[in-house]
Order: sequence, then structure tokens, then C-alpha cells
Amino acid sequence: MVDFFRPRRWPAWALVVLFVGYAAGKAVFAMQGRLGIPRTLMLLALVGMSLAVGAGAAIMVVDGLIGLGVGWRWYHGILGILVLGLLVEAIRSYAVVTRRARA
Repeated sequence: MVDFFRPRRWPAWALVVLFVGYAAGKAVFAMQGRLGIPRTLMLLALVGMSLAVGAGAAIMVVDGLIGLGVGWRWYHGILGILVLGLLVEAIRSYAVVTRRARA
């Protein structure tokens, strides 16, 4: 007897549409100033994200430019540097904008 059971899988494009839609909704709420997240909590979340994303980007830089790891190429190292820069700028800009709004 042939077993036709397959686990349900979401197509990648469906998840992309969901995530982009969610991000667009959050961006609209942020532009309107209706996110409602306290500054301290958001900065804590950004620090946690910086640890996770920063570690991944650092691994990409080390492996891409020095060659320690799974074998990524030089352009992965450059991408890791760009991700680190964007992450630092996101945290800095949030801290500056919310400090001005509170003053």
C-alpha cells in the first residue's frame, strides 16, 4: 500500500507576503506614532536583536573575509559588514528620535 501522507508546507512566497505585510503595517503605525511600545522596552528589544543579528553578521564577516567556518565567499563578508552598519544605525536613530520626542 502506498502512503500519500505529506506534511503541510507553506510556500515561501506566502510567508514573504505575510511578513512584508506585517512589516508594512508596523511601518504605518510607526509613522503615525501609534506603536505604543515604551522606549525602555524597545531599546531592550533592539539590544537583544543586536546580539542575535550582530553575532550572525560577525560570523559572516569572519568566514567571508578570513575563511574560518562553512566556506562563505568574500561578498558574504561585505554583506555582514553592511548588516552590522544597518543594525547600529537602526538602534542609534531610534534612540535619537525618541529622545527628541520626550524632551
